[in-house]
Amino acid sequence: MMLDYLCAATGWSRANARRRLATELRQPARGLPKPLPRRRPRKYGPAALKLLERIWTLSGEPCGKYLAPVMADELERLERFDEFSYVAGLLTVEVRDELLSMSASTMDRYLKPLTAARYPSALSSTKPGAMLRSEIPVRGF
Repeated sequence: MMLDYLCAATGWSRANARRRLATELRQPARGLPKPLPRRRPRKYGPAALKLLERIWTLSGEPCGKYLAPVMADELERLERFDEFSYVAGLLTVEVRDELLSMSASTMDRYLKPLTAARYPSALSSTKPGAMLRSEIPVRGF
């Protein structure tokens, strides 16, 4: 009965109306917003991340695996040569402890957007094809 009213109002066939109604029933309600996934709060503050980027740049942009073991030496060296002059207010005892306790994988994770911006992956212009294959001599037996 209801299907007949829907077909008359929309001009759909019965099969199309039934299929569309079933699809709408399977989908979640559109009016209700999805709950946001619960994320853990960041462990390291923005000051530590800013200094990590500066240390990473000045030490030659190594990966976190090489940067983590020498972080204490790098901090001491960069302070000695006054490389933190423009960000001197950021380097506090708490920030220093955050930088020294940061693991190598965490450093890589926090530096990933910066690395992607500095080194975009370029597309190759060379494509393998039949023409190239025909130019390479192959010895047959």
